[in-house]
Amino acid sequence: MSKSNGRVTDIFRQNEIVELSTGVKVKFNVAPRMLLEQAILNVDFPEVPVQTLEDGRQVENPNHPEYLKARIDAINKQGDASIDVMIAFVDLVDGLPKDDDWIKRIDYLTRLGHIDLGNYNLEDELDKEFVYKKYIAFGRTDLNKLTSSNRITEEDRQTAKDSFQGDAESD
Repeated sequence: MSKSNGRVTDIFRQNEIVELSTGVKVKFNVAPRMLLEQAILNVDFPEVPVQTLEDGRQVENPNHPEYLKARIDAINKQGDASIDVMIAFVDLVDGLPKDDDWIKRIDYLTRLGHIDLGNYNLEDELDKEFVYKKYIAFGRTDLNKLTSSNRITEEDRQTAKDSFQGDAESD
């Protein structure tokens, strides 16, 4: 544990075995910073819309509701991309489960249209392991452990959130 600005955050040592809330044991490895940055930079942000005023001047309108929604979507995609990179560098201590019951459940949810696994090939071992880690191994509360293992603190997350101006105005 380390203390930052009065808050205690979990910092796990590389290769330390951690039991997730789902009971799955993992070893956290720090994801390469350049991969995290590249994944984030690959998310396209919308251009600020321009409107023409009555006097003919064109001005940017950063408060346009569709633009605000598109920015929030882009920020969420950046978060998802960074989580994916971090998950890719987590090792399963006991490997994948011996039975494939979890795959049957994932397939079922895919058929129902609740999740989209179109980018994954569950015949590929790397894809299969990634899908297991992302959708089965990590519970909601485990994401804080994952980000803190990569030294992304709550303050970092709040700073990123605060850097988006207009949250309150988007209603």
